[in-house]
Amino acid sequence: MKKCLNLGCGNDYRKSTKEEKWVNVEIDTTRKADLYHNLNILPYPFKDDEFDFIYFNHVIEHLNTNFFFLFNELSRILKKGGILKLNVPHFSAVKESGHVSEFSYREFVSLPMFDVISGTLHNTCENYFRNRKRSLSVRTFNKIVEYFSNKNPIKFERLWCYWVCGMIEMRFVLKNTKTGELSKLEPY
Repeated sequence: MKKCLNLGCGNDYRKSTKEEKWVNVEIDTTRKADLYHNLNILPYPFKDDEFDFIYFNHVIEHLNTNFFFLFNELSRILKKGGILKLNVPHFSAVKESGHVSEFSYREFVSLPMFDVISGTLHNTCENYFRNRKRSLSVRTFNKIVEYFSNKNPIKFERLWCYWVCGMIEMRFVLKNTKTGELSKLEPY
């Protein structure tokens, strides 16, 4: 059975099935969750290599934490070969209250843990996540526009976002490689 983690589940509570055991984490006690935890507080209350899959949907923009330590923590609780699915709203999307950070594609992949050329997520010199898939979702549902937006996201973002109508979100599917040692630094 695959063990899955839904971080910051909000209204997207995922039920376990025969194939998948879901653990839903939320800070808001008025919402249904299996565990209530402030995701700004590291480390998370899970064992090393506990999960096969982590779903992180529209949460990172609400966090006020160091992303280096955050991704080290996600690597710690995710098994080697495990998948991290990360969805981040594009800054040109409709603004929601509570966003601490806003990202363009270029800004997000320029964070210290990303290799802009390959789209690989890394911590210092050690690679922990490899990009398996990335995509941009545009405000039009035209497949041709979506195709070109994902051919060269940085150029397309510059053109589309400022001249036409913006994007909805950025999606990343990353595989945890766990090469090297995790950083010995302590989060602050």
